[in-house]
Amino acid sequence: MVPLTSLSSLPLLGEALESEEIQTREHEWLKQRLGKFTGSEFHRLMSDGRVNFKEKITVSGARGSYVVDIDGKQQEASLSATKAAANDWIKSWKAEEAKSRLSVGAESYVLEKAAEMLASIDLDGYVSPAMMWGKEYEAEAIQFFADRTGINPYMTGDSQELILSACGNYGVTPDGLIGMHSGLEVKCPQYNTHIKYLLMRVLDDFKELCADYYWQVQGCLLVTGREEWEFISYNPTFKDDEHKMKRLVIPRVEHDIARLEKKVQLAIEMRDGVLNSLKTNKLK
Repeated sequence: MVPLTSLSSLPLLGEALESEEIQTREHEWLKQRLGKFTGSEFHRLMSDGRVNFKEKITVSGARGSYVVDIDGKQQEASLSATKAAANDWIKSWKAEEAKSRLSVGAESYVLEKAAEMLASIDLDGYVSPAMMWGKEYEAEAIQFFADRTGINPYMTGDSQELILSACGNYGVTPDGLIGMHSGLEVKCPQYNTHIKYLLMRVLDDFKELCADYYWQVQGCLLVTGREEWEFISYNPTFKDDEHKMKRLVIPRVEHDIARLEKKVQLAIEMRDGVLNSLKTNKLK
């Protein structure tokens, strides 16, 4: 016969086992992400910060005929009557070149990814109160979305999975998938942030106010090949149901997806270059 004290402890044991299973899945998910470029951090590759130009850039010539030299090669398109105009050409050239290069901040992110592939990483990371709030209300947000729209996402909650690109070097973890052509990104911000999201009306508002999430969503569209993505912001403390959720349908923006894909490829090349360099140095 099982003692009554043992029977009373069974629910607690079940909760403990479930908690351990969830933690194990989360650790596996974090391990899968190590060294890979992931959706929630794509914005770090897209930052418009300072770019380190390694080229030697000079202005040569005389009054009435100045030209820019890049690594000793004259740039015919830069021919200018004044030195100031030549310097303006350099600024324009750098601005255009920066679009297809990694910023200093992006390079720092790439080095983090390289380090993850070489170090022993503690997967029990810090969770802030804001993060705990978001995790606590995500399932409720998805149910609220389903009730209001009649749309039932799948691969949500504990069923979420890291979806990798064909090359396996980058990926995304959608908060849910919808049918065959859409997906879901859920945010559960504090009330003082949620009200700002309630004021968003069009895609440009989303890109300006939520640049981090914009690139996360476009990254989801890049990796999954889907046509559009549902973005919802949810806060249950608002009294009126109309104010508890903000929903925006985000379309594919092909020129931005192309930019993101280019930056990701540059990041992969840099990461692999760092790893190969360290491997070569070790063999010497």
